[in-house]
Amino acid sequence: MKMLIRTLFLMCCTAGTLLAANIGDVLQGGSFWTMPKQEMINKYLVGLRYRNAGEKTMRIDASGSLTIGELKPREIDWMWDEKKEHPESLLVILYNKGDDGPIDKKEFSTRVKDAQEALNTLTGVAGRKKAVSTSESGVKLKAWVWEWENGAAMMEAHDHGKKKDYEAEFIRLRFAPDMAGLERGGAADAGNRRSLKEKVQRTPEGDVWIDGIPMVDQGSKGYCLPATVARVFAHYGMDGVDMHALASLCDTEAGGGTTLTGMLSALETIGRRFHVKAVPIVDKSKRPTTEEIVEAYNKMARRKGKAELPGFSGVVDRDMDAAVDRFDMEILEASFPVKKAAMKKWFRDIYKNIDAGVPVLWAIPGHMRMIMGYNEQDGVIYYSDTWGAGHEKKKMTNLKAYMITQYRGILRLSK
Repeated sequence: MKMLIRTLFLMCCTAGTLLAANIGDVLQGGSFWTMPKQEMINKYLVGLRYRNAGEKTMRIDASGSLTIGELKPREIDWMWDEKKEHPESLLVILYNKGDDGPIDKKEFSTRVKDAQEALNTLTGVAGRKKAVSTSESGVKLKAWVWEWENGAAMMEAHDHGKKKDYEAEFIRLRFAPDMAGLERGGAADAGNRRSLKEKVQRTPEGDVWIDGIPMVDQGSKGYCLPATVARVFAHYGMDGVDMHALASLCDTEAGGGTTLTGMLSALETIGRRFHVKAVPIVDKSKRPTTEEIVEAYNKMARRKGKAELPGFSGVVDRDMDAAVDRFDMEILEASFPVKKAAMKKWFRDIYKNIDAGVPVLWAIPGHMRMIMGYNEQDGVIYYSDTWGAGHEKKKMTNLKAYMITQYRGILRLSK
């Protein structure tokens, strides 16, 4: 599998002029679902840009290079079956506010109608309306399904508000070999706390991590919170609630992200809608300010004849990770104005949740991440960003993680 992923990325980098491929005929005829993976890649996917290429999902930037009949997707998630030999389903994004920017109600309605007509032509049957429970999807959806001899499809569209308050959110559709393949987990399908523990992996070297948390790639959108929550929900079994629906609930502005205050408010809203409770991990101890940390560091540096640091003035929030790397870690550890006992207690709350199979939502300046593992003996945490391949599992020292943390919390299941 690793060789296949490397091959995919090599093809992305070396391909020349791309010829647009159309997978409409093989979807309509049904051969799409039995085509061997490598044959499919060679026939349709050579040269395309992969935003995420894993064992279960490939996210493809399809705009201008891959069509489905008359449909022109901007992005496709290719889901593979358990044996990873054939496609299991396709998630197709036709429009989303975060990538495409705002459109008015007339344009949104036109795009929905054009997609319906294209699907009627592709499948040979007329789509029929489908009721989707708001309690399951989180937002009010307009939905239609198509079922024909060789496959099934469902389109979902979400917009809200009137006149000046109007916002178009997304138009997405899913293809599968049959109607059962279109089903995805909603709030009622969430697992239980016992099942989460089974996903925790351990090594003799002391590594502990939650295995198999699905990746959600936010792309260039400021969707770090909804994308991270969507990953937690998929981990819980609610993979039908995607980042676009959550972004609508969070009222995330296209490309602009959310403030920390806005994030916390959004988590409360999400919790109420999906029968989970947003629980902050409270730090009762007094944490040192960045000024106090730098002052203690420079005092120790002078004693050891080392260079002092000017601090964090002028450092952009999103660059805080890199700014912390300027410290000499030996001096930082020796001078850090927090007792070791207090630090151990602070991280013990994280360890407890990881041991239970519960990822920790982790806000740093300007961004939301997920802590999904640790090694207590080595003094490191394992974390993940919503930026696709290569960001599934990364490592950071406890000290650095402590310094840049603004918020820690979990989404607790109700059962």
